[in-house]
Amino acid sequence: LSDGKSEVLDLPGSAPLGVIDGNLVYVGLNGTLMAVPFDSKRRRITGAPVTLTDRLALGPLGSANASLSRNGTLVYQTGSTLEQLVATDAKTERVVVNEPRAYTFPRISPDGKRIAVSIADAGRTDLWIYGIAAGTLTRLTTEGIVNERAEWTRDGTTIVYRSDRDGHSALWQRAADGSGQPTLMFNPAKGVGVWEGELTPDKQTVLYRVGANTSDGVYYRRLSGDTASHAIAVPPFGGWNARLSPDGQWVAYASDESGTFQVYVRPFPGPGARFQVSVDGGAMPVWSRDGRRLFFVTDQQMNVADLSFAPALSVVRRTKLLEADFATLNPGHADYDVMPDGKSVLVMKPVTADVQTTVVVNWIEELRAAMARGAGK
Repeated sequence: LSDGKSEVLDLPGSAPLGVIDGNLVYVGLNGTLMAVPFDSKRRRITGAPVTLTDRLALGPLGSANASLSRNGTLVYQTGSTLEQLVATDAKTERVVVNEPRAYTFPRISPDGKRIAVSIADAGRTDLWIYGIAAGTLTRLTTEGIVNERAEWTRDGTTIVYRSDRDGHSALWQRAADGSGQPTLMFNPAKGVGVWEGELTPDKQTVLYRVGANTSDGVYYRRLSGDTASHAIAVPPFGGWNARLSPDGQWVAYASDESGTFQVYVRPFPGPGARFQVSVDGGAMPVWSRDGRRLFFVTDQQMNVADLSFAPALSVVRRTKLLEADFATLNPGHADYDVMPDGKSVLVMKPVTADVQTTVVVNWIEELRAAMARGAGK
């Protein structure tokens, strides 16, 4: 804090909990609680990481359900909540995927026949393709620990997703039928995490969100030729969950530049000014198939804005679709999708939970013992 400088530790993990007794305690990419000897003055790792607990329960953005006090008391949760995937509107609810699993970030294919979804199991998260008619789940990823946030290309042939298969967060793509091998699409600079990505309809340009230090930014770049990055929304306010319209002519995203997260739309790639769609806060925008409706979340409420594009972009009406526990104001990645009918949404409905909370008083003694074993003492 004194010199304003930061150091990249090159330590795969999703969340730091603190430095105690000369050790940096953090959550590894597989959700296990880890510790590594750490020199806080020189800001350097001085030993090998040691695994301390089984897999922790993780939040919707990969955040760990754990906290560590200065006096060495630890509280953490293990287990997971299992869900079904259901299609719902204000009046009806229909189960689409019945088998309870730890689902996240479902995406419906352009033809409406398949669902790409992340499933957490046994300390890792992988992408699966669910065939709606046949009721079958086919695994798409096997490498790395975290594979998530799938997006279909407009022709339905390819899945773009975020993966740590090379030890850090990058964008990859693979044929949706599982043929061939995954290929690297975009690898950000060292110390910068990529959170999501989507291809334009012609598959020549990628829209993506990256973050480092204080805020996240939304950018786009061509995959060949001039691959320079161009900004959509940059720090300090930045942007979250950018989504291209079906025709690729508009981009919707959330930003807190007004002090409250709101949903904005602007021409893509531009030029053109941004237009505010939400009024009372909003995040996680998702377009309908015809590009005429934009769904978004405000607190415990799912909303939809009917849009007009002629003679200029405007909101015809804003409607509350439904209220449910799944809909939380979250600037991160949209944890739902819009059904092909443009009226209902595909969401995760909790059906069982096996989450346990543990509090360990004087945990620092366990930490010291574990670090001594790890050092061979």
